[in-house]
Amino acid sequence: EDLGYLCLYDSERGLRESQRQILLQEKTQWGDEWFAMGDWNDICSPAEKKGGRKRNACSFLDFNSFISSMEMEEVTMAVYQFTWANNREEEGLCDAP
Repeated sequence: EDLGYLCLYDSERGLRESQRQILLQEKTQWGDEWFAMGDWNDICSPAEKKGGRKRNACSFLDFNSFISSMEMEEVTMAVYQFTWANNREEEGLCDAP
């Protein structure tokens, strides 16, 4: 059986909702075995945020609802939580406590 994958860069906040609706519609054609990876430019909880302004708990609802609707599960990495540098001086993998 084939394994499908989705690579995504979710950059513009204004496009997120329409992009997510398209993914929800397309998902029905992917079969049972697929995975998604990329930069969603969002987080699921305050525990994933390091620095900056605090976010209201309600601000996580849309992304978590999307994850649930897509029937996705997070695959945790052994060493690093994230794979981006976010304008940091040192490139490469970074981690949030």
